[in-house]
Amino acid sequence: MGGIEHSRYEGADGAERMRSVEAFDNQVRGHPAFGLSWPNVMQKTVGPQTKAMELNSQIVKLVTEQEHQNAKAEDRAPQFWSDPARASIKPRSTTDALYLCAEAVARAGLVVHYKACIDRTSHGTCFNTNTVIGALQHNSVLRVFVETKQMVMMPKKTPK
Repeated sequence: MGGIEHSRYEGADGAERMRSVEAFDNQVRGHPAFGLSWPNVMQKTVGPQTKAMELNSQIVKLVTEQEHQNAKAEDRAPQFWSDPARASIKPRSTTDALYLCAEAVARAGLVVHYKACIDRTSHGTCFNTNTVIGALQHNSVLRVFVETKQMVMMPKKTPK
């Protein structure tokens, strides 16, 4: 997931914000439903790929709920919170609003835009990914589902 290895999180809580993004990413990728999106990601038509994006956004919501349950049980503040009312689902991408650290507790403040997209090219630097990167809002993290003939690759760094 792009965004983990960048230096946009400046200020006194920068390291804590990075840990929150990593915790979010680990919980999304570790969610039991995460693997269910692959068949739809691999489809060449919009309908199934839209379902994959809807599932991705639903997983964000479920992971957020689990984080709050875990935080309450462990008597700590949650590391992140997503606002399902602000989710934007498109045929091959979705954007979810995340709040990290103190903003997760307040459920307000600086929004981190979690963008997930499907890239349909399987060679070189991907056109769709470049388009998405060029249009990213500030305070964003990006997950790219890159299609290949046999599998889906998920790099940790965004392509250059």
